[in-house]
Formats: sequence, C-alpha cells, structure tokens
Amino acid sequence: MSKKYKLAFNHNWNGKLFCTCFTSVRLRNDEKYQVGRVYQILVNGKDGGDAILTDLRHLKIDQLNDFICLLDAAYNKEDFTKMI
Repeated sequence: MSKKYKLAFNHNWNGKLFCTCFTSVRLRNDEKYQVGRVYQILVNGKDGGDAILTDLRHLKIDQLNDFICLLDAAYNKEDFTKMI
C-alpha cells in the first residue's frame, strides 16, 4: 500500500474547499508536494475527501500579490505574509 499524503487546513478560507479547484499557498517542500499525487484533505482534523495536485508553482514571497493572497486566504498580501 502506498503512503497516504495529507493536506491539512485549520480553516476553510473563502469556502474554497467546497469548490472543484482551489489554491493552497504552502512553504516549499519538493518531497511532499508533487503534481499528480493524491492528498487526503483534512479540515480541523476531519476528512474533507481527496484531491489531486494538478499544478505547482514556486514563488518567492515578494512575488505574491493581493490577488493571489485574497484568492487563497481572503487576506491582503501584508496580512497574509504575517500569517504564514
């Protein structure tokens, strides 16, 4: 049996986890985050179903903007970078 990968969320920002597709800005981890891999979504420890990582972008924090941050977590860039 292959390893089960988990993608944990403390909060369902913008209700995005109810959508067919969603973003998740994370600290880079090339071993954990790989395109094509299936992840079990956990929201506050509860099963939220499975999702497939379909695309991956590596950005430096200065490449983030309000648009990306608002879509991902409903925070502007300044507040978002403080949170992460």
